[in-house]
Amino acid sequence: MFYRLGFNNRTFPAKNAAIPIILWVYKNNKEDEISKIKFYESNEPDSDDMKIKKWLTLAFLKRIFGGQSDTVLLEIRKLINESNDIDFPLSSIIRSARGNSTKNYSFDSEIIDTLF
Repeated sequence: MFYRLGFNNRTFPAKNAAIPIILWVYKNNKEDEISKIKFYESNEPDSDDMKIKKWLTLAFLKRIFGGQSDTVLLEIRKLINESNDIDFPLSSIIRSARGNSTKNYSFDSEIIDTLF
């Protein structure tokens, strides 16, 4: 799955990031769907594959899973389990992390300068 999203061992630095995606796949019975090529062919920004790719990219750039990731994993598990929507809950994940100064997904000029 992650290879089809454009990631490989070198570009997937936090293996814990796979856990929420795997939970979402199994909770929503998407095992068969993600095994098909058409799952990855959508260019729609609201498609699940694009939401997952965006979330992974943000999480890796912000190093969300660096250090203590148990709190992040618990919060995301709670969001996925409470969600009645079968779509990947990207907006809920981002919204829930806003209050955390170190584990949020927002970018400002200081963070961008640090990346460069």
